[in-house]
Amino acid sequence: MADRIGQRIDDYYLRRLIGVGAFGEVYLGEHIHEHTPVAVKVLKVHLTPDTLKDFLHEARMIKLQHSNIVPIRDFGVENDVPFLIMDYVPNGTLYQRHPLGTRLPLDLVCSYVNQAGSALQYAHDRRLIHRDVKPQNMLLGQKQQILLADFGIATIAHSEHSLRTQEMVGTIPYMAPEQIQGKPRPASDQYALGICTYQWLTGERPFHGTPWEIISQHCNVPPPSLLQRAPGVPQEVERVVMKCLAKEPEERFANIRTFATALFDASLSMTHYSVPDLFEPNPEPPVTLSSEEAVVTVKPLPEIKKQSSSSLPSLSWNLSRRKILVGAAGLAIGTGALVALWEIQTTPSKATQAGPPIGTALYIRKGPYFATATTVAWSPDGKRIVSGSGDKTVQVWDAADGSHSYTYRGHFSYVYAVAWSPDGKRIASGGNDETVQIWDDNNGTLLYKYTGHSDYINQVAWSPDGKQIASGSSDKTVQVWNASNDSHLYTYTGHTSFVNAVAWSPDSQRIASGGSDGTVQVWDRVDGARLYTHQQKYSIVNAVTWSPDGKRIASTGDTSAPVQVWNALDGTGAYIYTGHTDFVITVAWSPDGKRIASGGSDYTVQVWDASNGTLLYKYTGHDKPVYTVAWSPDGKRIASGGADGTVQVWEAS
Repeated sequence: MADRIGQRIDDYYLRRLIGVGAFGEVYLGEHIHEHTPVAVKVLKVHLTPDTLKDFLHEARMIKLQHSNIVPIRDFGVENDVPFLIMDYVPNGTLYQRHPLGTRLPLDLVCSYVNQAGSALQYAHDRRLIHRDVKPQNMLLGQKQQILLADFGIATIAHSEHSLRTQEMVGTIPYMAPEQIQGKPRPASDQYALGICTYQWLTGERPFHGTPWEIISQHCNVPPPSLLQRAPGVPQEVERVVMKCLAKEPEERFANIRTFATALFDASLSMTHYSVPDLFEPNPEPPVTLSSEEAVVTVKPLPEIKKQSSSSLPSLSWNLSRRKILVGAAGLAIGTGALVALWEIQTTPSKATQAGPPIGTALYIRKGPYFATATTVAWSPDGKRIVSGSGDKTVQVWDAADGSHSYTYRGHFSYVYAVAWSPDGKRIASGGNDETVQIWDDNNGTLLYKYTGHSDYINQVAWSPDGKQIASGSSDKTVQVWNASNDSHLYTYTGHTSFVNAVAWSPDSQRIASGGSDGTVQVWDRVDGARLYTHQQKYSIVNAVTWSPDGKRIASTGDTSAPVQVWNALDGTGAYIYTGHTDFVITVAWSPDGKRIASGGSDYTVQVWDASNGTLLYKYTGHDKPVYTVAWSPDGKRIASGGADGTVQVWEAS
């Protein structure tokens, strides 16, 4: 196991062991030249010439590109030992975030199911089955999105031999009856996600006992009532989950997308919400399973006569418009209780004549414990702040004291991007629901939705002249459209992977975009013609910002490496800022062009001299990664938000 530390596999040194599973060991790897961090999975099999061809075929098949799947960069075999090179995701798993005994709020569960379901449906459409869906294989990305890991690993690890003998592969507590019999299919992944859903809602899995007792229950025993274990869950939700957990795969939903949609629709029947339950662990009965992660490879059971789930109450999905509206009103009441948790923890300090010192927190807005603050922006006049988060809401509030103005609830999933129009009259927001929504900044009235993207919206930017909007997406495109309506102007397709960052030049003539292909590309606003590509040293670009005079650009990567500041005319380098000790996620230029603020996974926001990179101040008010920073228009304050669920407003000068 750990004796591989220090060894080299392919072009990567193995620096430390970060995980051990049934199928192999996972190491933190570092590229020998570029020093890029990756995850290297060394599989616990030795291939013969007969099975090598099958392994290579399976590995090629699972090179999937989806915003909720950990991508496999490369694969190979050294000394008859197969390995996979994957993106390094350092934020842990959903199981670590929500261990057994933790009950989650329904809307958060819906978000998790939607994201995992989207990844699984993408794979199923390509005739691939995961076979080992569980919270331990759901990693948390930099913006707290789900990234499904170990796709197809079970198939690869057992290669041709397993397929020939139809051995049972998977994790027992999450395995569907047909998978136990060695006949996995897409519906098996749906069943496993249903077990995850049951676990998230109740704090425990439906079946307990020894491995063979759990196997028998999967095949013969109906799941215990979800309502008895989580009384606050709507009955419609229980019906959806029970249908997903039907013994016969044909009795489940037609596909996993339908399951995710049905769960969300059923959640609209929620008319109240008991917040205290979210924080009360529900101890699980003792489990004699030898390991929480018990993964088995045994001969399948013979055919078992399974109990039909046809006795379950039928569920009609032809919901009336009135029912949906009434349900939505109930959901608003439920989320209202959560929005109430967005409270001001500190009151503004009384400024002396000289003003409070730099780094003084004026106030902190605290959200629900799962409401990661993903994006923040100031109004052009500096009087209000808008922030988006993981609770699907956009909050608008008074910048002076943090008092709440109103909540925008147009999105049904994470909100990753917000931007104020230059005239201060409209706000644009986008996120996991693949829409950009434009709404009135005074009262939150929706003006229109832009629906041109086919994947998550990661960034939204108004042109400084207010005429156009550019949006970057995980569909690998930047789309530019008329800001007065949703008329599409053109699509920029220069990137080969997700687009994470979009920024306009101050004169509105150029656009800089950065993405997971490791490049920042600068292109013409009129026709999208590429002017040049600044090749990052690292594998991903998280943020891009122009200097106010338009002469320089700052960009961040995905490693403990630095912020790069370079010439905006031709992409030539100027200098590198190396003050952070972990990933740099966000960067913003001060309005006067003299300072830059950057934040990241070292929990700090650092303010430094834009001309030479000299550190001026380090803000340490956050206790988790910082995802977003924004300067007030006068350059005197900074608003920063992150994984700790807070937006903190503090003195910057």
